[in-house]
Amino acid sequence: MAQKSKYDGLQSFNVRRIPVTGIPLGIHSKTPGLSESIQEMLGCDLLEIDAPIRIQSNNGLLKLNGQLSVKLGLYCARCGCEIHWRNTSEMTMLYAPDPGGKNIRTEKQLEKIQMEVELENEDLDIGWYQDGRISILDAISEYLFMQLPSTIRCEMEGVSRMAEGECLLPMQ
Repeated sequence: MAQKSKYDGLQSFNVRRIPVTGIPLGIHSKTPGLSESIQEMLGCDLLEIDAPIRIQSNNGLLKLNGQLSVKLGLYCARCGCEIHWRNTSEMTMLYAPDPGGKNIRTEKQLEKIQMEVELENEDLDIGWYQDGRISILDAISEYLFMQLPSTIRCEMEGVSRMAEGECLLPMQ
C-alpha cells in the first residue's frame, strides 16, 4: 500500500500545514486538475488563468485571496457562437471547519436552516471544509462560478467572438 505524500496537493489540501504567515500559491493554466474542476463545475473550458493567491489560516478559519485573471471558452446564449469571456478580479474566499465533519451542523446552525430567516452577509460569504482538508481547485472553481454572469452574450463586456462579424441574431 502506497503511503500518502507529505504534500497532498491542491485537490485535498491539509489545512493544518498552513503556517500563520500563510502560503503563496501560483495557480496557472497548467495547474493539475484545475481544468477538470472548472469543466465539472462550470461546464466550460479553461483557456487561461493567472492567479497568484495566498491561503491563510487563523484558528481554522481559512482565507484565500489574490488577483485572479481568467479566460474561459463558452458559447453565446443568444446565437450559439463560440466566445471567450475574460475577467480579472480580486478573489477573497472564506472557509471554516464543518463542525463535526461529514456535513454535521451544530444545533444552532440546524435551527437557522429549519427556520425561515433573513441571511446576513457573513452567512453568504463563507464555505465549509471537512476533515481538516480543503480543495483549492474547487474553491477557485466556486469563485469563478459566482463571477460568471448567468447569461453570456456576444456583445457583453469582457467577451470576444471567435468568428468575424456581428452576432447572428439581432437584439430583440
